[in-house]
Amino acid sequence: MFYIFLFIIGCCIGSFLNVCIYRIPEHISIVTPRSFCPNCKRQIKTKDNIPILSYILLRGRCRYCEEYISVQYPIVEGITGMMLILLFHQFGMSKYFGIYSLLFVALVIVFAVDIKTMIIPDRITIPGVIVGIIFSLVLRHIPVKDSLFGILGGAGFFIVVAVLGRLIYKKDVMGFGDVKLAGMLGSFLGWRSLIVTIFLSLLLGSIFGILFCLITKRSLKTIIPFGPFLSVSAMLTIFFRERFLGLYGLV
Repeated sequence: MFYIFLFIIGCCIGSFLNVCIYRIPEHISIVTPRSFCPNCKRQIKTKDNIPILSYILLRGRCRYCEEYISVQYPIVEGITGMMLILLFHQFGMSKYFGIYSLLFVALVIVFAVDIKTMIIPDRITIPGVIVGIIFSLVLRHIPVKDSLFGILGGAGFFIVVAVLGRLIYKKDVMGFGDVKLAGMLGSFLGWRSLIVTIFLSLLLGSIFGILFCLITKRSLKTIIPFGPFLSVSAMLTIFFRERFLGLYGLV
């Protein structure tokens, strides 16, 4: 019963994340106005704003204009609910559950916004860096020095990649949004876990990039957002941290 309750809470949080995903790139307040249809802009009634259920009952359409609403909405809601369950199963009602739940919420927004706009919002990553340091100071889930080294190491690594890529290919190969995202992950996870996260993200990004270009018959020079791979890799590192750190001798 508690897992069901946790899933419902997660879906409600996911509903709010959908608001952030839509409004942050549009520079609209995430507080006001109330939720509205992205097509006709009509305000959505409370009964039509129930996570997942309303989407199913309305068959994925707006009640007023009958235009299709992106399947992103129930997917984000469902994933958020499931991730809260998985995090609770892994960490129980501990400080780690709270810390990593907050990080996951930020990463969902980063993941979706980067795919849609190729931009990682500073409104998420810069406050995230500060919050990660505060958590290490107050909750001590990782040593403060690990958090600081994580910020410097993560941001520094991607700055070097961005600069070298610009020199070699004469164009931007890495956005500075990725630099700030790596800094945020370093502040939450510490430098050891960040090394694993970066390695996994490069591996996943390379595999996906090659497959994507082969399937779509596009050039290997096609630009693909990197934030989603960093986000997914960070969550994998959280769940399998000890195994990964032991594998790479970073314990």
